[in-house]
Parts: sequence; structure tokens; C-alpha cells
Amino acid sequence: MMARTLESRLLDLRRKVDEAKEEKAKLEGQIEQLETSLRDEFNCSSLEEGQALLEKITEEVDKLTAEMEEELDAIESEHFSQT
Repeated sequence: MMARTLESRLLDLRRKVDEAKEEKAKLEGQIEQLETSLRDEFNCSSLEEGQALLEKITEEVDKLTAEMEEELDAIESEHFSQT
């Protein structure tokens, strides 16, 4: 009876190890795909370069958004303000 429980536990552990190996391989493939995209689409050779590029683009988007909001406010006050 005890041997069967031990055998069952060992088989269960073996199954979990195999599942973990499959998940690891899957995640490594995804990482490789993302690194390829980062390199090919954004010309970044590392995650650090990608992060720096993201920050630069985010700053530019924020700057352009602020400029557009200012211009929109000016247009609204010029054309739609009540005198």
C-alpha cells in the first residue's frame, strides 16, 4: 500500500516536472520572438535599449499631446468664446 502511494507521488512529480519543462520551453520561445521583434522592428539590440526607446517615444507623445491641447484651447478661446 505504501509503495503504491510513493509510486503515485513520484509519477505526479514527474508529470509536474515535464509540464514545467514544456512551459519553460514555451516561454523561452516567446522571449526569443520578442527579442527578434525588438531588434527587427525597433533596431534595439537589448532590452535596455528598448526601454530607453520606449521612454523617449513616451516623452515625445506627452510633449505633442500637451502642444495639441494648448493649440486646441487657443482655437476654442479664439473662435468659441463669448464676448
